[in-house]
Amino acid sequence: MSLEDKLQRVPDRPGVYVYRDAKAQVIYVGKAASLRSRVRSYFQDARPHDAKTDAMVRQVADLEYIVTDNELEALMLEANLVRRHRPRYNIILRDDKHYPFLRLTTSEEFPRLLVARRVQSDGDTYYGPFYPATAMRETLRLTRQLFPLRTCSITIDGRLERPCIQYAIHRCNAPCTGWETPEGYARTVRDVQRFLEGRDDALLQRLTEEMETAAGEEKFERAAVLRDQIQSLKKVQERQKIISIEEVDQDILGVVRQGPDACVELFFVRKGRLVGQEAFFFDKVSGWADGEVLSAFVRQFYGKSVAPAPEILLSE
Repeated sequence: MSLEDKLQRVPDRPGVYVYRDAKAQVIYVGKAASLRSRVRSYFQDARPHDAKTDAMVRQVADLEYIVTDNELEALMLEANLVRRHRPRYNIILRDDKHYPFLRLTTSEEFPRLLVARRVQSDGDTYYGPFYPATAMRETLRLTRQLFPLRTCSITIDGRLERPCIQYAIHRCNAPCTGWETPEGYARTVRDVQRFLEGRDDALLQRLTEEMETAAGEEKFERAAVLRDQIQSLKKVQERQKIISIEEVDQDILGVVRQGPDACVELFFVRKGRLVGQEAFFFDKVSGWADGEVLSAFVRQFYGKSVAPAPEILLSE
C-alpha cells in the first residue's frame, strides 16, 4: 500500500503516528487527538512551512499509526516510542533517567520505608519521584533519623526476646519484642506520612507540645528525643526556600540556550517551598522554538512514571 493510500485510511481517532524514511528507519514519532487531521496536515500545501518540517516531510516514505482510547494513552505511548527509536526529527532528552520513589509499605501491619524504582498497585504508598536521586537518599536518611521505623524484614509478632542494635541507637522502638504497641507504631507511621507529604508545620507543633508535656512530667529522656527531632525538622525547613505565601505545589520550567543546544531548568515547589531543581539538556535544537522544546520535555519527562504537580508553569 502506498503512502497516499495510507493517508486516506488514517482514522479520526486519538493515537500515535510514526514516519519512516526510504530505509525504513523511524524519523519521527508524534501523537494527536485526531490522527487524520494531524497526519494529513503535514502534506497540505497550505500548512505553515519551516525548514525542519519541510526537510522531514521530504524524507517520509512510509507511515504507521496506533489508535489509542484517549490522548493520555497516546502521550504515554509517544514517549515510550521516542525513547525506543530516538528519531532524528524528535527533540530528545540527552539524559533520559528514571527517578526513584520512596515506598511506605502500608500494606504491612508495621510498615517500612524502602526505595522503589517504579510505582506498583500493591496497596503501599509511594512518594516521589525524587530528582535528583541524591534527594531521595537524603530524605530516606532524614526520615530514618527522625522517626523510629523498623528497617528489618522479619515477621513482627511481639515475641522476640531481645531487640536488635537499631533499638539501642534509638532508630526503632522494637515492636518485634512487644515493647511498642501497634497503636504506637501507627502514630509513628502517620508522622512519617506528614513529613513526606510536606506537612512539617503541623508535625512541628505536635512534637513541640509532646516535648513540653514530657518535660513537665519529668520524662527527660523522651523530651530530649523529641527536642532532637524538632531541631532536625527545622533544619530541613531552613534548606527549603519559601517562594510562595500560598501552600502551592508547582513544577516550574524554563529554557536556556547556548549555541545549538538547549537546557530546560525544572524547579520543584511543594507547599510553597522550593525543594529541589534539576537541569535537562537537549542537543542540536537550533531550529526549534522554546515552546517546542518545552513541549517535547513535558511529553518525555512526564510520560514516564513521573507524576506532575497539580500546576505546571512554563516560561513560554
